[in-house]
Amino acid sequence: MDSKNGSCVNNDIIDDLDKIFYFRCNKTNKDSTACEVCLEGSELKDGLCIDNIRCSERNDDGTCKRCAKIEDEYYEQCVNKIFGCIEYYHDKNCLECNDLIDVGLCTKCIDGYELNRYNQCYEIDS
Repeated sequence: MDSKNGSCVNNDIIDDLDKIFYFRCNKTNKDSTACEVCLEGSELKDGLCIDNIRCSERNDDGTCKRCAKIEDEYYEQCVNKIFGCIEYYHDKNCLECNDLIDVGLCTKCIDGYELNRYNQCYEIDS
């Protein structure tokens, strides 16, 4: 369902904001304004599904600071302040990724690396 107008659409044409809203959601409420049941491995918080299970290090307030490394040839994990740990396309040196729009876009690199204009982490020359 398209969250903007309530109509049913083919999954191939749901826009990015709809994909983000339903990220890890298995069932929404009857108005489709919030998630009620999350996919396994996620917990429900304020109508969104959060993945804190794959978090390897936490901040003092319990939010995720660093995600566990995964064994995948193409994907890594980064901390998304809203959804917890999310998988994104291959940048092992990314620490945090964008919150809502372009959730897989790197916004902060690990120490010793900085972002280039394509939001990819590259090693800082000493």
